[in-house]
Amino acid sequence: MNDNEIIIRHAEPDDIAGMWPIIESDSDRNERLFIKRVAEKRLLSDHFIPVARLRSEVLGYAWVHDYGPHIRVGHRTARLNDLFVSERHRRSGIGRLLFMAVTSWCEARNVRWLQWQSSEKAIQVLRKLRAQGRAVSGSRSSVF
Repeated sequence: MNDNEIIIRHAEPDDIAGMWPIIESDSDRNERLFIKRVAEKRLLSDHFIPVARLRSEVLGYAWVHDYGPHIRVGHRTARLNDLFVSERHRRSGIGRLLFMAVTSWCEARNVRWLQWQSSEKAIQVLRKLRAQGRAVSGSRSSVF
């Protein structure tokens, strides 16, 4: 697969149905509600849902949400809620492209901390992307 053929863009209405097969087994199994939720979230300025497309096929997507400035210190925090790639397109760089789109969006918004939770299997993928927890100076917790 050639990276030049893959398009990464913010989810458009015609992308949403193609996202469903990628996450159906990891969802509440309600396609209608999934499509409704994505359609609503994609319109909010503090949400970013990049999709990876190859021609008319959705290969993967991510979803990040900017929580805005922290009330105590003012730094922005965002949460990576989803990062999914279709099984047949895994290990082809799609996850890396989506993660780069997420981090670029966060940088443009001056997000200082990007947080997420992950399954054990996904931790290996995130490590390959050099996304690792790290202690923050003056903090008692790790940031992921």
